Amino acid sequence: MRMLLVEFGAKGERGMDMKAQIIAKGNELFKDKGYEKVTVNDICEACGITKTTFYYHLKSKQDILLQSYDIIVDNLTPMLRQMLHLPSCWEQIKHLFDYLITQFIALGPELNSQL
Repeated sequence: MRMLLVEFGAKGERGMDMKAQIIAKGNELFKDKGYEKVTVNDICEACGITKTTFYYHLKSKQDILLQSYDIIVDNLTPMLRQMLHLPSCWEQIKHLFDYLITQFIALGPELNSQL
């Protein structure tokens, strides 16, 4: 299964794209502290960036959630292609649900409850 993070463009720390780094760190903070308790300043501090850099890549902390779900949906296309080679429709459905459940568990209940 693919990781939640995807690369977008210009590289930041450890070869990870800055937008992906902000999303990953934001999700990590949301899981640790809870969505409501995390501020944009907290995310910026954790990433070692300014608010200007944050807002260059994302509109708000809610945008981190939306981008995370978009990444899961974008990763569905290659996964669906793999499903076509499974012998039965039941195995295809199981494969799809396994993927979605794994991704949503990785986000955690706090993030899932926000949408």
